[in-house]
Amino acid sequence: YVDGDPVYQFNVGYRLRRLFGDGERFACENGQLFRLIRQPDSSGRLRLSRQAVSNPETDHWQERWRRLVGQIRKTCREPQHAAFQTVGITEDEFQQRVLVWIDHIGEVYQLASGPEESLDC
Repeated sequence: YVDGDPVYQFNVGYRLRRLFGDGERFACENGQLFRLIRQPDSSGRLRLSRQAVSNPETDHWQERWRRLVGQIRKTCREPQHAAFQTVGITEDEFQQRVLVWIDHIGEVYQLASGPEESLDC
């Protein structure tokens, strides 16, 4: 997690799986972003329904990711501004892991086919 909001979740293939932002939930399916909306069904139980997200809104989330990545890279490269607390590894090791992870994803992430997408997809 980068911050409390938005939260970007990636699968093992470094593709966006889920997104939580501006108080809403999103999921990726078939390479498209969907808003998940809680609605009661006929029995009164809450169910998640999907609503396709428009291209401009998808682009908005990509831009927010790009800015967050820039901030993280800057923080990791300027130790005097680092605000990490780690347990089990040094702060430097943690920063290097974060930078490698970000490099795998890139400044423009790919959307997963679904929440359970494997590396073979």
